[in-house]
Amino acid sequence: MACNCYEKTNEALGEHNTRIASYFTFESNRVGRPWPIETAQIEKGRGKKKAMGLFASFCPLCGACLRSDVADLEEEHE
Repeated sequence: MACNCYEKTNEALGEHNTRIASYFTFESNRVGRPWPIETAQIEKGRGKKKAMGLFASFCPLCGACLRSDVADLEEEHE
């Protein structure tokens, strides 16, 4: 089961008019809400590759796994 560090951190950051960007991802039998890690494109211009997104699959605060197998989620909701 995922931790609640994301919610606690957003609550604390809310006092500073700040929050963590939220993303929801699907990938081959896994689902989750990973923590985004900011990336920036090095070179810009026509024909240059665009920056990729990078997401932590484990909580950077407590180390809990942030992804679950789709089968596990289906069992929880039956």
